[in-house]
Amino acid sequence: MQILRGTKRQITLMEWNEQLEKAKKRLENSKECYRRFGDGDSKQWIAEDEQKVAEIEQKIEKVIAYMDAHNIQ
Repeated sequence: MQILRGTKRQITLMEWNEQLEKAKKRLENSKECYRRFGDGDSKQWIAEDEQKVAEIEQKIEKVIAYMDAHNIQ
């Protein structure tokens, strides 16, 4: 188990950024599959992955706003 050091804000944002990076990597993989194979499934995967990235970005914004509102450092 990894021991995280830092403030609650830093740790929380680091964890959310890890999820965002994974989602972006998956999106890039889906785009690469579409480029190589050009099938309908790949298009659907791209749409799903883009939606997932957008959702995570929105959640990060909400978390930051919550932490700012509650003075969480």
